[in-house]
Amino acid sequence: MTTINRGLSIALLAAAAIAAGCAAPTRWEKPGVEAAEQRTVADQCRASASAQADRLYGRDYSRGAEDFGDRAEPFGVRMARSEAANTRDRLFAECMTSHGYLARPAK
Repeated sequence: MTTINRGLSIALLAAAAIAAGCAAPTRWEKPGVEAAEQRTVADQCRASASAQADRLYGRDYSRGAEDFGDRAEPFGVRMARSEAANTRDRLFAECMTSHGYLARPAK
């Protein structure tokens, strides 16, 4: 990989991380479901997504991933934390969708 391509790749990864951090808050809806059941499903999906992210990225990267802007950490570590957080969020969304919930913008 040339220096220009490597620099472009790093810039694109950084832009993706910033864009992911700026995503609008989401609420999950499923008609006819009580709030307690929704919380239970969300808790199960969150636990499953976190466990999968732990396996994919290692616990050190998947935990505390929202705070990946610590300048004392090497850039690669910050990007790994960001990627772990994005993966965890995607897995959570896939799980909620598989249970019939729809993502809506938070009010």
